[in-house]
Amino acid sequence: MDQNITDAMNILFGIMVFIIAVSLTMYLFTTLSNTSNSIFETIGMAKYTQNVSLNADDNEDKIDDAIKRFDNRTVTKSTIIPMLHRYYKENFTVKIYDKNKNLKQVFDLGLEGEVSRISGLLPSALNKLTEYEKAVKNTFGKSGDDLYLFTAPWRAAGLKVEKDEFTKQRVEMYINGFKSAINGIEVDYTDPNKGGWFSKLPENTKFIETVVKYQASGDVRLNTEEEYR
Repeated sequence: MDQNITDAMNILFGIMVFIIAVSLTMYLFTTLSNTSNSIFETIGMAKYTQNVSLNADDNEDKIDDAIKRFDNRTVTKSTIIPMLHRYYKENFTVKIYDKNKNLKQVFDLGLEGEVSRISGLLPSALNKLTEYEKAVKNTFGKSGDDLYLFTAPWRAAGLKVEKDEFTKQRVEMYINGFKSAINGIEVDYTDPNKGGWFSKLPENTKFIETVVKYQASGDVRLNTEEEYR
């Protein structure tokens, strides 16, 4: 009887040790994931993923045909608006084009973080910008242009909760065509010939929504061709 009790206690002890080990492992993975997300949120993922392309010199570096198929559908403005409210929560990119395929606005946390960082550099540091940084500055730093991001003050806050709150404010201002200060910087989406273009569109305006999902494998190298010029 005593032997059975001892065996049962040993089995129970073994199960408890296993559960504790699994729980500790899951905790460590969760902590590492949260830490890495926090780091990339702070330094800007775009700095590490900018201009990445596949080298297709051999068969190992091919993009699967299924990945190259885009998911296209016709939607209205009311469908686009929820996407703008989601982009900073789920960290995906939204690019809005007009009917002539001109890029009118970009919603991208990594890019906005780069714009905010570059805008805060001292004049001496501006002389040392990389080609990519120069392209970002020239594309999104021109006052009065459709793509002007007003130095992206919504991403300059110190805390993530503040960044999200300011980003939400920016999205609502863009949608409604408002002008106000965000984090101490005036952001103006009232002019339809500039950043206020989207807010003046009728609610039933048609858009072609293209959802692009991609993955990369093989020899990944930096591309010297810049996206924003």
